Amino acid sequence: KMKTMKKQIVLTLLVLVIIVNASAQFSKNFLAMSSVKSADLIIDVDFNVTITKNMGELSWTAISTINVIRYELEKSTDGERFSYITAIAATMETRNQYNIRDNNLTDGINYYRLKIIDNNGKSYYSKPVSINKNISTATFKIMPAIVEDELLIWLPVNTRISNATIKDIAGRVVIENAKVNNLTNLSILKVADLPTGIYKIMVVTNNNVITNLSFSKK
Repeated sequence: KMKTMKKQIVLTLLVLVIIVNASAQFSKNFLAMSSVKSADLIIDVDFNVTITKNMGELSWTAISTINVIRYELEKSTDGERFSYITAIAATMETRNQYNIRDNNLTDGINYYRLKIIDNNGKSYYSKPVSINKNISTATFKIMPAIVEDELLIWLPVNTRISNATIKDIAGRVVIENAKVNNLTNLSILKVADLPTGIYKIMVVTNNNVITNLSFSKK
């Protein structure tokens, strides 16, 4: 009987050790998941750029500011090589609005992105936004004049194309509900498969504005 009781005690202790270790591992994993989730929230920003009197007006809303200590604004003329412009300290307020003005717009497209730095020195990047100094923000414009593979449509501020229909010179629909890649103040359509000729495109914006444009396909 004594041997049986000793075996039962040993088994009970082993079970307790296993339970304690499992609980500790669960707590460790749970905390790790929480910290990763918090880190992911750092880069949650709504970043926009517009032109006012030949100056770039950049603004972003920090949807979450967990651990963020500084925002650095970077600029590029080719969308690949970015350089530092200025920095602004982060606040701990929820959905805080930030604004920076760029008084030195270059001709053509100006690209911007945010470098977001947390209190551990780690950095994260926002998606780039862009604006074209040479394009009026109040009108639509197609570029280039003669299209080969991609049709570029410059748009007014805060405008996106929700639907696009392309017709040939005879008025026949050749592409209905064309696939559109909407960027900041710019929409891109693939037209490489169209035969050479003159076409009309009707675009419907997110503001329900209908605009008809023409372009030549090489």
